[in-house]
Amino acid sequence: MAYKFLIVLIVLLSLSMLKSVEVEDTYLAVMNAYEKIENFQADLIQTNTFKAEKMEIESKAKFYYQSDRIKISYSEPQEQTILMNGLAVKFYDKTSNTCVEMWDKDNTISLNPLFIIDKYWKYSDKKMTDEDTILKLSLRPLQENEFKTILVEISKENYFITMISYEDPDGNIVNLKFNNINTDTEIPEDTWRLNLPEDVNYIKR
Repeated sequence: MAYKFLIVLIVLLSLSMLKSVEVEDTYLAVMNAYEKIENFQADLIQTNTFKAEKMEIESKAKFYYQSDRIKISYSEPQEQTILMNGLAVKFYDKTSNTCVEMWDKDNTISLNPLFIIDKYWKYSDKKMTDEDTILKLSLRPLQENEFKTILVEISKENYFITMISYEDPDGNIVNLKFNNINTDTEIPEDTWRLNLPEDVNYIKR
């Protein structure tokens, strides 16, 4: 009986190690996929769910990505632009004609899905399931209180992130879904400029 139990234990440990390897391999595959491309652009649908207010807001935008910068141009529900160059961030709101420039470490950086995965990977409980054309990855950060859970959907075809969703300790959820992903078209250099009106209200923080 003890011999059979030992065999079962070895099999279970082996399966656990295999699963861990598969999860780690997926992480490396995602990082490698983004390292190989120069440009990434997609249609973004962002959903913010506010638990206390029982409110959900859906935004639509164009998402542009390069290794050192990101631009998100929102068209709905109102025209806004976020331009991230490293941790330097500019946020422009057309309705108020206001541009805020800041050195950001916590807020808009969460709109960079690759940064989020890389930041929390090492210190999270990880689970992964294989569903048809996508891999579903769940991260539960162990050492920080910023996020309660992070859910990621990864394309099995090219290992690009097609969806990332994160929930804070208060139950508020941000969901980013990427459609019409394009890595073949070069992003024009003027995409990375903010063409601001002369009378813009400029704020530095």
